[in-house]
Amino acid sequence: MLSREVWSDGSPFPGHRDGHVLAWSSAPARPTVLGVVVEANRVHVNGGTVSAGAMVYEGDHFATEPGGMLLLRGEGAMLRLTEDSAVIVRSRTNGAQDAEAELSEGTLVFSAMIPGRVNVSLCSFPPGMGDDLPVIVR
Repeated sequence: MLSREVWSDGSPFPGHRDGHVLAWSSAPARPTVLGVVVEANRVHVNGGTVSAGAMVYEGDHFATEPGGMLLLRGEGAMLRLTEDSAVIVRSRTNGAQDAEAELSEGTLVFSAMIPGRVNVSLCSFPPGMGDDLPVIVR
């Protein structure tokens, strides 16, 4: 926000030739809410534990333990993370309500009521694994 600050006599503050100063809020921006945790068993979010009913925020990193699972509900989409899996959730940069899921390991199952509502990015694979990687989209 650019504002004009002057003394009561109308002269600009010293060091500000034209009387304009840059002002900003030190309050952090509100995080973007992407959805809610519907079911969670042996799951961590950003290093802490998570349970059903928790809000899902922009940039949350979820990881499941052996035998764990996670079910997330967002705007028109459901994501299920199976055991020994890790994903980061984000909103799309175009400002739409669509979501992105970056899967770094394991298995992610998703469904969307509107085609194209979920974008899934697969991180890296060991050499030779990418050629025969099963990807099933319904």
